[in-house]
Amino acid sequence: SVRQLGIIYLQNDMFSEAIEAFNRALSRDDLDTESYIGKSLAYWSLEEYDKVLAEINEMQSLGLRFNRMELLLADVYFKKNDYDKAMEYAKLDKTENSSQAEGHYLVGLLYKMKDEKNKAEFEFEEAFTIASQNPNSSLTFSINIFFESKIKQQ
Repeated sequence: SVRQLGIIYLQNDMFSEAIEAFNRALSRDDLDTESYIGKSLAYWSLEEYDKVLAEINEMQSLGLRFNRMELLLADVYFKKNDYDKAMEYAKLDKTENSSQAEGHYLVGLLYKMKDEKNKAEFEFEEAFTIASQNPNSSLTFSINIFFESKIKQQ
């Protein structure tokens, strides 16, 4: 399918081609959540964070969402230096996905930036504990987090 082609392009760092493929898939089915995810992640990889936010806003206007959406939003706001919004979304992800390390780690980074050392250390310990217990766990943010998650409707 065109969507699968987009995912292959995305996994091979061919971001412009991925965006084109996802646009073609969305022209056929404007409720194709995976194509919105792929397009958002291509823009994220190109560091075009405002376009990531626009894609997610479009999804939300259609009543669509995906697992770990809050983590992507937290990361985008972190990279845009909007640390309050980053914290808001990172805490949501941490709550919804408490057994995953990435949200805890990002919350820890944000607490560290606020000089809240005890809270930061707690979150880092949580993240490292989760990562050490799960060999597939990661503290780094990658596109695979989103395609491995089940897609969910609002």
